[in-house]
Amino acid sequence: MTTPATAPAFAFRPGERAALDERLREHAELLRQLIIAIDGPAASGKSTTARAVAARLGLFHLDTGAMYRALTLLAERQGIGAGDEPALVRLAAAHTIALEPGAAAARVLVDGEDVSTAIRTPEVTAAVSEVASHPEVRRAMVRQQRALGAHGGVILDGRDIGTVVFPDASVKVFLVADVATRAARRQAEDAARGVRHDLAALSADLERRDRADSTRSASPLEQAPDAVRLDTSRLQPADQVDAVLALAVRQVRNERLAPSGTIAAGRVRVLEVDAEASAQPGYRPFHSFVYWFCHTAIRVLARLVFGLRIHFHPAARLRGSVLVAANHISGLDPPLVGSCVPFETWFLAKVELFKNPALGALIHRFNGIPIRRGTADFETLDRAVEELRKTHNVLMFPEGTRHKPGTLGDPRWGFGYVALAAGRPIVPLFVRGTRDGRPRGLRREPMEVWIGPPFRLEAVETADHAAYKEAARLAMDRIAAMMLRSAAARPLRGLELPGAWAGAPTERTESNAGPVTA
Repeated sequence: MTTPATAPAFAFRPGERAALDERLREHAELLRQLIIAIDGPAASGKSTTARAVAARLGLFHLDTGAMYRALTLLAERQGIGAGDEPALVRLAAAHTIALEPGAAAARVLVDGEDVSTAIRTPEVTAAVSEVASHPEVRRAMVRQQRALGAHGGVILDGRDIGTVVFPDASVKVFLVADVATRAARRQAEDAARGVRHDLAALSADLERRDRADSTRSASPLEQAPDAVRLDTSRLQPADQVDAVLALAVRQVRNERLAPSGTIAAGRVRVLEVDAEASAQPGYRPFHSFVYWFCHTAIRVLARLVFGLRIHFHPAARLRGSVLVAANHISGLDPPLVGSCVPFETWFLAKVELFKNPALGALIHRFNGIPIRRGTADFETLDRAVEELRKTHNVLMFPEGTRHKPGTLGDPRWGFGYVALAAGRPIVPLFVRGTRDGRPRGLRREPMEVWIGPPFRLEAVETADHAAYKEAARLAMDRIAAMMLRSAAARPLRGLELPGAWAGAPTERTESNAGPVTA
């Protein structure tokens, strides 16, 4: 399995465990909204820990491994081989696999039949890794898992939850344990079900599964770069549960999840935002009364006429400049997005818009910065960096152009350049419904803006073109996660859930209005 070189390891802080019950009561409402991802190899304690945490926090436990086991059971019953990918994909599409809360654990249902016990047989266990290794099978199952968990209030365990299924999970934990410990656990679990296994054979089987899970081409077993590593080899189940609960409390209190606060992700590090350290002397949310007045008027008008709803993460309100990263679907996005964040923003707009004297003067009055699209306009990008350093907030659309609702485009490297050069916190934002111009009551699409928690990006070594692209994609991942949450409450037409979320742009003409990036 792959573990980032600087992966943070969990350790309780002084007094943290003693205060845990009080903190859980204090933040109960926020804790029930989290998405918690627990990954790790077989028998590392994922499901046991997830079930107990779910019970303590009132979350739904979504056992993704059980879903793959259910598909494996279906294949076994119908005589389909574990290596027959096309048949397995058809099988997944033809049957309904569901999870329902149970007294001790979630019940696994296949077309309404409870198969919770049947999926734990040695035959299913032996074949499930191969079934789960097929890219198209995983794509089909990930679609279901995201749909079940996107609304929040859920804890998931598996092998690719934090890396593929929910890359923007609120809390990510990667459990590890030595093979001997894991084999003993699996032996005890199977014995409780009346199944006897030789310990040496179990150890060999776990090592085989580790190799298969870690080397498969589709969603291999690896630690997410921002997951906290928890070694359970010498821990009791209660210790594991308290560790995850402590991380959840740290998340809702906007504290660092790990002592280092630094996460390796290829060429770019993701850093948690320290509110005190990110504060800037002389920072003001608004610099112009005219801007504030128009900002408030647009937001109020959008609420009254279009039923605008704003989902705002409180951690996004900082005492220093931020770089706002938003998706782009219509020309209404710049003023609407600008009116929904609680501060004044400077934004990048294509230079063609400034050729019209009246429009150019208006855009300039509201902090527009002209940029030459399709070129390496470092002058403008450096201007954006300088604005951030001068305590001005900057709004950018990483995709660079409009895309149809439900899709996100490949981000441009220019956003990554600004993010890495400025080093300021990034606030992800997802907007939907701005193409539907009908008033509330007649709308087919809700008008929503989701504003997520801030994060920072930093180059591991050299900030080069590859690093800029990776930084931009990390920001788009955060936007994608909020798109999924919005779609969970009300389906989003054209939503592309599985695998790569990028879509081809639908409009790319010089008549397009709105901010762009290089």
